[in-house]
Amino acid sequence: MKVYFDLSTSARWSGHAVGIVRVERELGRRVLPVLGDEGGYCLFLPREGGLRLLPAEAAAQIIAGELQIRFEDGGPAIPGAGQASLRRRIRNAILRRPKLYQAIQRLRGLSFSLEQIAEVRRIEADPDAQPAKGPIIRTIDDVAPERVPLGPDTLIVSAGLDWEYKDIRGLYRMKAKHGFQYAAVIYDLIPLIMPHYVVPAYVNLLRDYFGEVFWLADYCMSISACTQRDMYAHCERYGVPAPAADYFPLGGDLPTTLEDEEGELPHALQGKRYAIFVSTIEPRKNHRTLYQAWDRCIREGRVDPETCRLLFVGMGGWNTGDLRAEMAANPATRDTIVTMSNISDADLRRLYEGAEFSLFPSFYEGYGLPVAEALSYGKPCISSDAGSLPEIGGDLVTYVDPHNPLAWADAIVEAFDDRAEMARRANAIQAQFKAPTWDAAADIFFARLTALVQKHGAAP
Repeated sequence: MKVYFDLSTSARWSGHAVGIVRVERELGRRVLPVLGDEGGYCLFLPREGGLRLLPAEAAAQIIAGELQIRFEDGGPAIPGAGQASLRRRIRNAILRRPKLYQAIQRLRGLSFSLEQIAEVRRIEADPDAQPAKGPIIRTIDDVAPERVPLGPDTLIVSAGLDWEYKDIRGLYRMKAKHGFQYAAVIYDLIPLIMPHYVVPAYVNLLRDYFGEVFWLADYCMSISACTQRDMYAHCERYGVPAPAADYFPLGGDLPTTLEDEEGELPHALQGKRYAIFVSTIEPRKNHRTLYQAWDRCIREGRVDPETCRLLFVGMGGWNTGDLRAEMAANPATRDTIVTMSNISDADLRRLYEGAEFSLFPSFYEGYGLPVAEALSYGKPCISSDAGSLPEIGGDLVTYVDPHNPLAWADAIVEAFDDRAEMARRANAIQAQFKAPTWDAAADIFFARLTALVQKHGAAP
């Protein structure tokens, strides 16, 4: 069985890898070391509706963030690709209005300056132009001119934003024609079970995606047992045959580079004790509960505003403008809540290392990577008990109801006040928590996927 790992999402990404992009890149980085000659890479071309063979050297550049691919190849449109083509025309129209484009991207959890948007427009107006800094931009025809040879002994693996960059129905028709097999990574089913926590414009898109991907995929690899249970429950409820499935852990390690030896904490945190919350700022992540808890702690004098800080690390997402404005205007929080975004892995590593403890009050998670990351640095963690989070933290995490700001205020005060207890928790974490590295996560991912293929798939 020849396995082609799809890097379509990473090939479009600029900036630091976060979330799904990080997972795609970390798994992709290990395709050849784990699979050897049985592994390879591909890209999905929406306008053509086909899969292109991506050379290993170009794949390595994409994974390293050194190369971006332009997918607007100018080729003829095909049946089934009309929706992607229409989205492209709408995007180009919005791109001509930079402030509108900027606002829409913020709803998606992405952050672009007006200067960056101008740079995107310049590149798209001149295909041969290159940004003054950042990754090289090349066309897909230049980088990946050949099609993937498809057949019953071919497995396509996708861990990216398929609802954004794939024509699922087109892939279903291709699969019926060529007989290849398809494996999809399932991150969570929050759009189906908690649609009120999803950007409204994306609810129908994601419902359609899940309505189609379970018919397309031969195999699904979830990022937690919780997500796998949610998938089975959804398929049973709607009478959809569930694909063969398993789950795997995400890696909790951040890359170590020479940058780790340079720089220092930002001025707002220097000489301060701080708690860290790493997450995109959006309603589901529940920053408001922490804000309310922190405001109470400061106003009641239970946390010292001179020495203690609450740190939010993450991009500004949808429907939180009022919250961010309130935090900035509130005398109790404008100087004691610090927000940071678009930081490097090296900076994030330093922030974790300097924190006294971590917080994660999310209303629901398909995994909860920041909890694993914090524990991997030996940091005590206070988390909600929603979704997969107890699966990740086990008995080493303190769990608090995400709907109870008073309980979060008490937990924060205790964490700052009781240094002996926090030291005990840190020692327990260091002795007992075995954070899966990305190397181990990739080994588990490909081993379990291979087992699914051997048990349920066509013989190689």
